Amino acid sequence: MLKKLKLIIAELLLKAKCKNNNSLQSFNEFFSKSEYIFVIMPEKVSYLASASEVVRFLFGSNKDLTVIIKEDVSKMASLPERIKIIKYNELDYNYFGLPKKDFLNKLKIFKFELAIDLNITDSLFLYGVICSLNADIKVGFEKKDADLFYNLKLINTKEKPEQIYKTLIDTLKMFR
Repeated sequence: MLKKLKLIIAELLLKAKCKNNNSLQSFNEFFSKSEYIFVIMPEKVSYLASASEVVRFLFGSNKDLTVIIKEDVSKMASLPERIKIIKYNELDYNYFGLPKKDFLNKLKIFKFELAIDLNITDSLFLYGVICSLNADIKVGFEKKDADLFYNLKLINTKEKPEQIYKTLIDTLKMFR
């Protein structure tokens, strides 16, 4: 009962914080014009290898990348060496499962043109991260309340992670 109440309170806090956070954007060439990109890696281990392909694609496009990844799965992701990696763990969660204020303050000093959330499933912690980011365009997959967090939502119709992320790469290529 207490766990469910905490979840409801966390969702209400996020909705209040992210309300009207996303203004209308022009998506013409948003990818090619984006130099600084923030990428949220999936929390599911089974998705990491395929999601890493997206990071390699972005890195190969000469973008300045910052990647956030859960510390306990970071060793399983094969990411290029010359990118900035921010790791988080359970100590970065507040009582409600959202990011702690001091963790978010570390992220707020950066300015990104593009933020991409590679999570397929809901994560209140990562919703809190994407909501607080200083990014012009936020891209993510269609999920519960996705309108609050993303300017551009991708509908996932694929089953396998490699298909899901290949479709994302193909979508980004359209905006070159």
